Amino acid sequence: MIRTDKFIFVHVPKTGGVSVNSALGGRTLGGALHLPLFQLDKGNRFAFGFIRDPWERMVSLYRFLIVKGRTSSKTFKHWLLTESFFLNEDDPELCLMPLQRRPQMWWLEGCDHIGLFENLATELNLIAISVGIPLQPLHKSNSTQGIPWCLEYDAETYDHVCRNFKPDIAARGERLCRQS
Repeated sequence: MIRTDKFIFVHVPKTGGVSVNSALGGRTLGGALHLPLFQLDKGNRFAFGFIRDPWERMVSLYRFLIVKGRTSSKTFKHWLLTESFFLNEDDPELCLMPLQRRPQMWWLEGCDHIGLFENLATELNLIAISVGIPLQPLHKSNSTQGIPWCLEYDAETYDHVCRNFKPDIAARGERLCRQS
C-alpha cells in the first residue's frame, strides 16, 4: 500500500501491487502492506486499487506461497478447500477469514477507482495523469509460473471460487459461475 497526502493505493495481494508500488516510487506515509481501505483515514485522498480474475488469482497465490515455503499443501485443491492461510496471523483484525475465502473487495470497498489487473498499465497511467502522480515505468515482478491456471480447476474448486468471491465477480461484471 502507498499512502501520500494525495492518494492511497490499496494493495490487494497478487494483483500487481509490488509493480504498482515500484511505478509509484514506493513513497508512503507508512503502514502495513495489505491494509483494507476501511481501516484507513481516507480523508480527501483519491483511493484506488486493482482487482484480478479470482480464479487466476487463487492459483497465483497458491504458487506464490509454494515458492515462499508458506504452505505445505501438495495440491492446489487441498490448499484451496482445506488450508487456512491468513495474510497476517499476528493481527487479529486482519484474520477475519483465510485468503482462500476473502474477496478482493474486502480491501477495495470504498475506493474511488477499482481497476482491472488485466489492464494494469493502461489504468495506472490514466490514474497517474488524472491525479497528478509521477509514474516510473511499470515492470512485472513477483510473478509465478506453471501450467495454465485454468487447468488447476475441477467442478468443486471452480464452485468454491464462485461461492466465496461473489463480490469480486460482481465488481468485474463477470457472469462465469454455474448455478451451485
